Amino acid sequence: FSRGHISWYVTKTVVCFLMSLNSFYSIGQNLVPNPSLELNDSCPQSCCFTVGNQPLYWRAWKSSPDYFHGCAEIDPFSSVSVPYNVAGFQHAQESEAYAGLVAYSEFNNYREYIGVSLLEPLEVGHRYQVSFWTNLAYGGQVEITTSGCNNVGALFTNLNEEQFAPPGPIEFRNYAHVYSTEVLLDTVSWTLVEGSFVADSAYQYLVIGNFFENDLTEHVPVVSSFQEVAYVYIDNVHVTEDDSTVGMPYEDVTQFCLVDNDNGSVVIRWPHELGLGVRILDSGGRLVWSRSAVQDEVIVQTSNWPSGLYCGVLQGEGRTAFVKFMVR
Repeated sequence: FSRGHISWYVTKTVVCFLMSLNSFYSIGQNLVPNPSLELNDSCPQSCCFTVGNQPLYWRAWKSSPDYFHGCAEIDPFSSVSVPYNVAGFQHAQESEAYAGLVAYSEFNNYREYIGVSLLEPLEVGHRYQVSFWTNLAYGGQVEITTSGCNNVGALFTNLNEEQFAPPGPIEFRNYAHVYSTEVLLDTVSWTLVEGSFVADSAYQYLVIGNFFENDLTEHVPVVSSFQEVAYVYIDNVHVTEDDSTVGMPYEDVTQFCLVDNDNGSVVIRWPHELGLGVRILDSGGRLVWSRSAVQDEVIVQTSNWPSGLYCGVLQGEGRTAFVKFMVR
């Protein structure tokens, strides 16, 4: 194999891929439509991201997040106005609108998510800068927030809102592409959450919320309550391509092959010890396997994995390689 000598072995399939890079949009363009959530089809009158009560292009990806807008101030008793509403008192970080969602709850790992279809799919192998502003809602018409939490973040996926979180308990990814590691406790000022990542799939959607289960989420009470709940505002979301790293991830691996293996496992090899970290994600961007590799080979058992396309991400020494394989 050329430039990397990485072999992948997968049950019941023989596939070879050649991965290439294409450019669909100009570098620096924000790929999030209506990033400040200012635009709406009508002024919101009630909660829950329903038709007429949600920003243009954005949707509830799970449960019942909320949409707040300054236009609702005409009603002094409006629960969805800005700056004063049911959840807190806060001016918008930009313009006069923002979303609100439950990022942590002691009750049954309850979460709320908002999502949007990107203007263009991400380019595999390109690095992206991601940022959004968040604030711990407090001092509203109802005491919703009783604690702050970490892990509020952005996750990219190829699953739409129906596929991402079907009815029933949430399937936690316990992973996000960018998220807050510090507990959000500021109820006065907005907090910037930002980071970068290299796209391992041509993701079409961005989802915001807390994708980690309770046991992996740090939480700090801010008021005495029988149940801890962290409700946060979200505003001014940006996803832009980082032109300084375009094309760099493919300097090590441009081709790979998948070879039949009756043992139901994937063998990942590289020619010498690089200290690579290995992650495998499914077609929806969910992390299904990871390891910090210190040798030149790891073996992944795939016999119980659902059929479908998977993506392997190898990172180390300033380089990133991507390979895809099918399990059938």
